[in-house]
Amino acid sequence: MKKSIGIFVVLCLCLSCINTPLQQSVPAYYAGTYVFSQFESMTLGVWLRADSSFIMVKKADNDSLFSGTAGKWNRKGDIIQLNSGNEGRLVAKYADGQLEVMNNEGEPISRESKFMLAKVSGILPDDLRFSAKAKLISVGENGLAFQFCNLDLPWKVSDEHAEIVHSMHKSTVSGDYFEWLIVIEPDNGSGNKVRIISISSQTAWDDCDQ
Repeated sequence: MKKSIGIFVVLCLCLSCINTPLQQSVPAYYAGTYVFSQFESMTLGVWLRADSSFIMVKKADNDSLFSGTAGKWNRKGDIIQLNSGNEGRLVAKYADGQLEVMNNEGEPISRESKFMLAKVSGILPDDLRFSAKAKLISVGENGLAFQFCNLDLPWKVSDEHAEIVHSMHKSTVSGDYFEWLIVIEPDNGSGNKVRIISISSQTAWDDCDQ
């Protein structure tokens, strides 16, 4: 009987060793650059959050500013799928603490070289400026929250430049979407918040699909 118990314990330990790679912590910020040719490249950053939301930033080699989208991610085995509606989708394979960007069929984008995103940090760098389509929503009597397109999750707005944000035209809190220039910064150890720098475009959209 004792021998059977011993074998069972060893077997459980072996199975736990086998499953360890699949149980590694996936939420983090990953980034990398892929060179398509001497004239074309893309830098991509993906922040996978523990609540299954994500922020993805990207720019081409001739762009001066990152553009960002947000949405929900899910994992099936070692395949991670990011969905941001019409704003963007991404399929990646998770292995050894990195993400390999795949095509929509889950295959490598190139036979010659892999598009790898390395784990950089736990969160999006707080000095990374990017533009994103979002709307301001009222919270309480005088509060404001920031809501990305395709992500039903309000973010706290930083107090920095609050007087500028609150003085913006009333249409920015009427439910319309605008293009904003923002950064994500820590919120005193209790999550993260959005610091609004400016409105990138005065054009307003009724919904995210426009």
